[in-house]
Amino acid sequence: MSKVPSPSGTEEIVKIEIRGLTSGDSSDQLSSKSVAIRRKQNGTFIQTDKSIYKPGQKVNFRIVTLSQDLETSNEKYPLIELQDPQRNRLAQWKDVVPNSGIVDLSFQLSPEPALGTYNIKTDLINHVFTVEEYVLPKFEVSLQAPPSITVLDSNMTVTTCARYTFGQPVPGTVTFKICQKCWGSYWRRWGPSSQDGENKEGENDVCHLHTAKNDHSGCLKSTVDLSKFQIRNSNYDRKLVVEAFLEEEGT
Repeated sequence: MSKVPSPSGTEEIVKIEIRGLTSGDSSDQLSSKSVAIRRKQNGTFIQTDKSIYKPGQKVNFRIVTLSQDLETSNEKYPLIELQDPQRNRLAQWKDVVPNSGIVDLSFQLSPEPALGTYNIKTDLINHVFTVEEYVLPKFEVSLQAPPSITVLDSNMTVTTCARYTFGQPVPGTVTFKICQKCWGSYWRRWGPSSQDGENKEGENDVCHLHTAKNDHSGCLKSTVDLSKFQIRNSNYDRKLVVEAFLEEEGT
């Protein structure tokens, strides 16, 4: 049995014949069929551990070449280059031999690199990644509290939630503050002046401060005891002012 020769191009049609000997020792064709023969082609892939990097981070990348049968190739790469957005060569690796079919390389970005699209090139393929300045993701904090309370209410529930603009919950620590202003301090602010050092503004206000981590949904739900507020006292404002703050985890 002879080996099928490689096609002259990427694909070639060859005719295969099966012949046999007759009683008269002559060769007769028993069967024939046309077969398409394709040249084996390899595919090279470059993969970075991230698509976007920040200044000062390390770029880790790997290169692998696979055959049509998904077998890795250990043939060396003559030249691997890393170029910045202006196509300046920042690094190069020559005659790199894969380890078990995979090339693992890395490059350390400077603290103040050129921002934009970088390019990793071989003689067969190239791959791009981006370097950007770090920008804190934007998020918003929502606050839910009862629109009104009565003197018969013993507590109220306050719910604070935080979500990024792309919809995911924000992990972090929530602080909410509930205050009731004392009318006496309001009068001292706008009415006749008091003696220096006495009855400072806000010193008689009643406030409740609570800080805790939010849950996996980005929310913190708390029940507040209203007995500490002067709900029945006419010297105090008839409303509670609620404020909420969030400190994002890791900032």
